Amino acid sequence: MTKQEALQKIEELKKFIENEQKKPTPEERLRELLKGCVFHFDDKLPDSAFLMKDGKYFFEFEKDRLWCSHDNVWSIFEKEFNMSYNGIQNLIKIQVEKRFNCNGVTPDAF
Repeated sequence: MTKQEALQKIEELKKFIENEQKKPTPEERLRELLKGCVFHFDDKLPDSAFLMKDGKYFFEFEKDRLWCSHDNVWSIFEKEFNMSYNGIQNLIKIQVEKRFNCNGVTPDAF
């Protein structure tokens, strides 16, 4: 490897590290997704409360279930963080308990 190639590799590595440091944690990403969500209630589904943003469903609270939109929530963690089903479920459960004081809720994808 020439000195020029080595310097180029070092610059590429610096950029990679910088980008990784800017990448949000899963917890931060979930907060980003929740930001701007508003509660929506539907008379046809009196046991449910929805969290929506920009006309899209993100979450549905239904008794002891927290249904998470696969397209708008669940898949984000699969793609961006390569998280497993159980990992995503655990992340959301802990954050909902912590942020909303809502214990005993089981997150799931819809």
